[in-house]
Amino acid sequence: MADEQDKSQQTEEPTAKRLEQARESGDVIKSTEVTALVLLAGGTLAIAMFGHSTAIGIAKLLTAFIEQPEQMAVDGAGLLALGRGVLLHLALLLAPFMGVMLAASVAGHVMQSRPSLNPDKLAPDFSKLSIPAGLKRMFGPEGWINLLKGLIKIAIVGMAIWTQLWPERGMLEAIMTQSPGAVVGDMNHLLFKVLIATLSALLVIAGLDYFLQRFRFLQRNRMSKQEIKEEYRANEGDPAIKAKIRQIRHERSRKRMMAAARWTRWRCASAPWPRTMMCR
Repeated sequence: MADEQDKSQQTEEPTAKRLEQARESGDVIKSTEVTALVLLAGGTLAIAMFGHSTAIGIAKLLTAFIEQPEQMAVDGAGLLALGRGVLLHLALLLAPFMGVMLAASVAGHVMQSRPSLNPDKLAPDFSKLSIPAGLKRMFGPEGWINLLKGLIKIAIVGMAIWTQLWPERGMLEAIMTQSPGAVVGDMNHLLFKVLIATLSALLVIAGLDYFLQRFRFLQRNRMSKQEIKEEYRANEGDPAIKAKIRQIRHERSRKRMMAAARWTRWRCASAPWPRTMMCR
């Protein structure tokens, strides 16, 4: 009941200081859909840049197992060396692709909020292992909202993919009669069409989800009028004290002016004739 009352009093927009405190505590705007969009975009870029060379390198690596299997040593030391060599070649071939994906993963988080290190978030939270709390998350309002979001996302992405595959159904049926080179070319063209359609659908979903997460973030950090006043006092000082200081300064200034006026009158009264310009 007290929490509901506190929430009802939080009617003011959060200040910049409140938002900064929330970020430092680990409460940031975070949309998983934006991260997924950036990852898919990075994957598409990696395929466009390194897909052809990577596929050729893997094909050459595997061709040796088909063309020259008799020249491979399968004893203990030879098999270990063969496995080590294959893994090393695969790592070198996939390194550019994985580098782009890693950069996209970092960019997906950094572009939403500035990175911050919060040790409290790294500490284990055993309350999350509670079965009742887990069931509440799964079947509570948050769980149903996530389920609905997932179904809508699947429907939108599925529709986008279907619009690209359905017109190409004739090409898919003729794959079995084509040469390997023609199949690779057609599949490469179709893959990029599907990826572009998926990116377009995810762009809409990520945009809507980001604005939803931003709205919820601002709602979580709304402030009451009392909190605004306390923050203003902490930043600018107590208004009553500042008014008292201004009053004291004004009184001191007035006393100095009165003392200066008395001194001027005394000088004028005691000055010999003719009086100076100051006394006229």
